Amino acid sequence: MNFIDIGVNLTDGMYNGVYHGKKLHEPDLDLVLKRAAEASVNHLIVTGTSYSDIKEAIEMIKNKEQQQQEVKLSLTIGIHPTRCNEFKKDSQLMDKLSRLIEENRDMVVAVGECGLDYDRTKFCAIETQLKGFEAQFVLSKKFNLPLFLHNRGSGEDFYQILERHVDDFNCAVVHTYDDTWELAEKLIKLKPNGMFFGLNGCSMKKEENLRVIEKLPMESILLETDAPWCDIRPTHASYKYLSQESLNKIKNNQKKKERFQSGFQVKSRNEPCNISFVLDVLSGLKKLPREQVAHQVYQNTLRWLKNC
Repeated sequence: MNFIDIGVNLTDGMYNGVYHGKKLHEPDLDLVLKRAAEASVNHLIVTGTSYSDIKEAIEMIKNKEQQQQEVKLSLTIGIHPTRCNEFKKDSQLMDKLSRLIEENRDMVVAVGECGLDYDRTKFCAIETQLKGFEAQFVLSKKFNLPLFLHNRGSGEDFYQILERHVDDFNCAVVHTYDDTWELAEKLIKLKPNGMFFGLNGCSMKKEENLRVIEKLPMESILLETDAPWCDIRPTHASYKYLSQESLNKIKNNQKKKERFQSGFQVKSRNEPCNISFVLDVLSGLKKLPREQVAHQVYQNTLRWLKNC
């Protein structure tokens, strides 16, 4: 089985050993990438969220390429809804994003993370988010790139904007999908051959999330970890679907960050190698062999990357 993790945050300070501004251990990103390769995760897509984060991700990917890492690294370029104040502060931001895509076309695979987040409006007002989201469809159309989308508590507005711009993109994935089946069904009908749903631990916390996943067509599902976030925890409804192998991995291969030890994962800090946990849950919900599910998701991901 091979995996493509469509959403990781490898520039997060946790991979440099920094938690809440305090350094607790040495940087271990190389070990994280090594574990990913050993778990057959052969392609990681770093999520773009702000202009500065994107530039940092580009430099990180270039450095890792020089080291000839076993895992392929790509990224998305776009502005997260909670960062859309950047559009107000910099009138040239769209031009700058366009140049970053042009200059790094070989490593850019999608436009995003863009969308709406009505759960965290303290970071950015709804009106600003709406304008920022609509502005970024230009990049998808100009560069023939798929979309990497964000939706939190904004279902109807989110759908209406996609409907309005349905001719401006070919293919999209709604990252960390945790909304209703009704919204998912509308999105699928809007783009029958080009709408995907990214699943990770945060998509699987509640029983109602699992009921939605049961209904999602297998050909519309992609897998991700959103590392270092969105791990699957014992309190989650999905935990009961983890295989014994996965449970053993959690029990035996993790150390608390305060007791960091090279070669072990940091407890509660998610990693790309844990994408197999998400596969466990999806396989259990669909009542299909893990190998069959992994193959289908891999083919789905290739289609999304090719912009359908």
